[in-house]
Amino acid sequence: AVVSTQSTGFNHCRWLLGKNPNAITEQEMTSQLTMCETAAEAYAHNYYAWTYRLWLLNNFPQFISLNEELECSRKWLETHISQFSAMNYRFQLLRLIVENPPSEEISKNYDIKEERCRVFTSEVSLVSELVMFYPETESLWCYLKLLVMFCDHQTIDYVKHCKKKFSGLEKLDNRFALRFKETIIAANFF
Repeated sequence: AVVSTQSTGFNHCRWLLGKNPNAITEQEMTSQLTMCETAAEAYAHNYYAWTYRLWLLNNFPQFISLNEELECSRKWLETHISQFSAMNYRFQLLRLIVENPPSEEISKNYDIKEERCRVFTSEVSLVSELVMFYPETESLWCYLKLLVMFCDHQTIDYVKHCKKKFSGLEKLDNRFALRFKETIIAANFF
């Protein structure tokens, strides 16, 4: 197993898996994901572990459940609030879920804008709660700004939800309320 803070070990794994992609098994994929988690746990802010995990997700999607990865990354986010690499991974997961719905959900009634609204509204709510608990954590603010910028600004329900969700900010610490408003304004959200 490669546990590294450098790209070399992960690049070697990528090269090995790329040599014979048809030989990859579910057990091997579980091992690779575990290695990523071990590396990220051992070395804080391990960019290479998270980018390798994203590479695995993009190259071997048949072995990885997006919903399980979303749940796993949610737990990680809640306990590692300053690791922006993990937040970026989570953001990429959210994009994959929204832009590539499971085949059983594809129908005339599937509306990608509504799904994007639902997924990102939920994520903005989660991150906003974390920001309220940890207002000094810059990575949470950056992630919140990324989410708000990505959201479909024309979705009326989403805008209403956000205005309702954050209307009580004036009651909070003035620094927090001001910082949140700056984040939203910078993203041209309202």
